[in-house]
Amino acid sequence: MSADRVLVLTDSLDYHPWGLLGPALLLDLRTGERIAELRGERGAAVGGGRFLLGLEGYDVFDTWLHDRDGALVTTWRTYGHYVVDGDGGGDGVRVVECDRRQPTRSAVVRLLPDGGLDRGRALRHGQVAAPVVLRDGTVVVFDGGVLVAVDRELRGTVLAEVLDMGGEFWRFTATLELREDVLAVTVVERDRTTSSVCSTHRIAYRLRT
Repeated sequence: MSADRVLVLTDSLDYHPWGLLGPALLLDLRTGERIAELRGERGAAVGGGRFLLGLEGYDVFDTWLHDRDGALVTTWRTYGHYVVDGDGGGDGVRVVECDRRQPTRSAVVRLLPDGGLDRGRALRHGQVAAPVVLRDGTVVVFDGGVLVAVDRELRGTVLAEVLDMGGEFWRFTATLELREDVLAVTVVERDRTTSSVCSTHRIAYRLRT
């Protein structure tokens, strides 16, 4: 939700060139009226009834800013997990990129008002799990077996070597969960040939400042 607007991301019942991706619906919070039908797989509210929408695939690797009426305001050539600082003003929005490439060109970037990007810490894996955000704004990313902290200036620091993936990042799927001062990391490992789950790794870290 953002002000008096709601963005609803949907799936489709039919398979099409964008898989099962459905429309992104911009609704009036008070009446439920459909304001606009947009496109995007991930979204984020940035204040004033505005939303970010992003999509990756088929030469699309883009993030779009839409106003409260659904009109396109700005476009950036990036896509991933959105970290909104405040209402999207000030330090703006950081993106933990996911380009699904190997080797990847992904990084943690900041959206600039003119459609440009401030590029920061480079990533090793092109499809990282959703990060967690600490109280001071630090973003913690599980990147190719390593926990990395990225600050508001986009500088990265390695926190822990969690798991040696041998460069086979595609075999591993991770989730991060922050429970007060404990960061829980779960990594599912798949067999090279059958893709069935062969191991699950669970590790908890206590954070301190």
